[in-house]
Amino acid sequence: MPVELQTIFLLGPQGSGKGTQVQLLAQYLEKKDPAHPVYHFSVGELLREFGSEVGFTEERVRASLLRGEMQPGFVSSYLVARYFILHLKGEEHIIIDGYPRSLENLVNFDSAMDFYERKTPTLVYLTIPDEEAVSRLMKRGRSDDTEEGIRKRLAWTKDQFAATIAHFTNNPKYRFHEVDGLGTIEEVHQRVLSTLGI
Repeated sequence: MPVELQTIFLLGPQGSGKGTQVQLLAQYLEKKDPAHPVYHFSVGELLREFGSEVGFTEERVRASLLRGEMQPGFVSSYLVARYFILHLKGEEHIIIDGYPRSLENLVNFDSAMDFYERKTPTLVYLTIPDEEAVSRLMKRGRSDDTEEGIRKRLAWTKDQFAATIAHFTNNPKYRFHEVDGLGTIEEVHQRVLSTLGI
């Protein structure tokens, strides 16, 4: 049975399992509503792909990512806008991992949601303790996952997300849900589905 077109944004600290939950949610919607495609992507992956390309901006992004820094809002907003322009056709579910994560992003995000006439976009925020995030990320073994880099990213993530969450909770055109990210992957997945009511 078809479900209402979903526009879902998963945020949470690095290591909270956003990427895994986005994949599971996409698979669930593909089975539940095969009539509508599901477009899902990670802004972190878009940034890493962009940083691997050749060019002055790309090189600066690559170096900044290796230092564990937050990327300027105009770069992530550009990459998301480019993805929307290249892929959206108006009859798809959208799931995004890691965006919008700052007030700077929100200006562009709001205009995109209005332009594409997406109804009641939903922010799902996965919560886990910092020590759990560090432990998970150290096991991942990515080049930018040093303990210092991880803790730096966790610190700016908290600062940036506070404003984003306030924006979503105080704006009636959005829905906001906080979900406990601890437990097995399937337990968290079931919590997400229950929260979304799909």
